[in-house]
Amino acid sequence: MAAGDSPVLQISSDAITCSICFDTFTNPKTLTCGHSLCLDPCLKRLSRQNLMQCPLCRMDIELPQSRNVEDLPTNYVVKHLLETAKSEERKESCSTDDGVSWFISDSGNVCRDHEQNCDFFCKSCMAVVCAKCLLSTHKVGHHDIMAAAEFARQKIDSLLKTLSNIEKLDLGKFEDRRTSMKILQQLGKYYQKMQDFRKNLKGLIDKKDEIHELCGTLVDDLCSNNFERIQEVQGITRLEVSINKEYMRLCELYASIGEDVNRLKKIGIGAAVVVGFSLGIPFLPL
Repeated sequence: MAAGDSPVLQISSDAITCSICFDTFTNPKTLTCGHSLCLDPCLKRLSRQNLMQCPLCRMDIELPQSRNVEDLPTNYVVKHLLETAKSEERKESCSTDDGVSWFISDSGNVCRDHEQNCDFFCKSCMAVVCAKCLLSTHKVGHHDIMAAAEFARQKIDSLLKTLSNIEKLDLGKFEDRRTSMKILQQLGKYYQKMQDFRKNLKGLIDKKDEIHELCGTLVDDLCSNNFERIQEVQGITRLEVSINKEYMRLCELYASIGEDVNRLKKIGIGAAVVVGFSLGIPFLPL
């Protein structure tokens, strides 16, 4: 392409010119090494080889999974530079004030220094800039430049992801609290049952002690075939069987409480609550 006074070349010959065909970019693609080349014809010609290398730095290029150079990422910075240059051409070709007004109002953000649309974002300076800023105070290569729209999209995606994580966290906490309340209510029922079993066992054990005292006076009378005394001894045996059954039920209840306590620990219920329930239900051995 011949040199001239075109605004496209005035922006930056290095920034918008392909280093292979030396023509203005039409569809710039960024290689994994960082260089940008024209899709057609430069990259398409290079992709015909089995092993693709960057013609500028000779680095092996990693192609997309499709093995298609058209799927390489587009260099949006260069693309916006080209669009800005074309806008400059339209601006210069218009001889009326309406043309200037159209160009300046083309975007909501206008550069104070150059009266151009701020289509880029300088991550190094955290500021929106125009195409002319890239040639002066925010040069590409020295500053981290990206398209303003792309930067805004990334920020929005990041905020949406953060909000989604917060919603999931709050929902998870709500589910944990609801589960914890159910388990605590169940433990309260178990505790009441334990108190009832404890009273029943205490009554049975007191009765057992009374019968054992009575047995001490009955041992000598067993040989006299006293039918009533024999029935009392048999009653002792039946009572001991009943006590053993109640004891087994108590053990099963303790096991159920142990499982619920472990569930509370897993979802983060404080150890003080668990210990409180454990100490509030004393184990009564036989």
